[in-house]
Amino acid sequence: MVKYADKLAAALGLAYNPVAVFYSETPPEGAMKFKRCGAGCVLALFKAVQKDMPAVVSAEAYGCYGGGFYLGYRDTIFDNFPAFLSTGLEGRFEGEGFKKTPALAEVFFEEAAKRPPAPHRYCVFKPLSQLAPGETPEVVIYLVNADQLSALVTLANYARPSNDNVIVRFAAGCQSLVALPRLEARREIPRAVIGLVDVSTRHYFPPDTLSFSVPYSMYLELLDNVAGSFLEKPDWLNLKRQWVKESTCGG
Repeated sequence: MVKYADKLAAALGLAYNPVAVFYSETPPEGAMKFKRCGAGCVLALFKAVQKDMPAVVSAEAYGCYGGGFYLGYRDTIFDNFPAFLSTGLEGRFEGEGFKKTPALAEVFFEEAAKRPPAPHRYCVFKPLSQLAPGETPEVVIYLVNADQLSALVTLANYARPSNDNVIVRFAAGCQSLVALPRLEARREIPRAVIGLVDVSTRHYFPPDTLSFSVPYSMYLELLDNVAGSFLEKPDWLNLKRQWVKESTCGG
């Protein structure tokens, strides 16, 4: 296996393994997966990947319908989804209340539908350090605390003339982890995506944790910019010493 010596993870002092996401016709050996479609959250699989075990989602078993949609295996989520996201349907089901009206939820859904389709049978979630020869991620995901998020936002803008190189949107959990950064990868100048702001999936993670997802090209850019940056300066090093030992994941 190729060992990704992720100096960014080391500089950040991560408590969680960075996760690579890519599509493949072949699943990794021993990968966790759902038993069927229609039930199960991609976020639960993603959380388990933090324990060094790969996971896959596929057209045959993608968990909940939202996961199938955002990872590119379905054309829609389910009937009356805008009502479900907003006010609900009287006598049928209660809405989630994430959008004030079904009309506003419909606008959100039309935008979300622009997510890229799945190019291969499996969407693979794998610890970055376990990538094998020939496996190139589309997206790299970091789970971070507030200090680490501050550092990543700073680094994302460190070597660019603009200062709007990180976005955060209302989005489903798997949408922010995978679909939005895959869209960003298609931009001339891709941006990073702060995620896990989906209230319905927050219970999978500690309250001080958010995600920071980057297209692979931006991941390489961030790695190149660690040396000589603030990550080697006293302000960051003193902050880091408050909550982490020098033995960190990432190599």
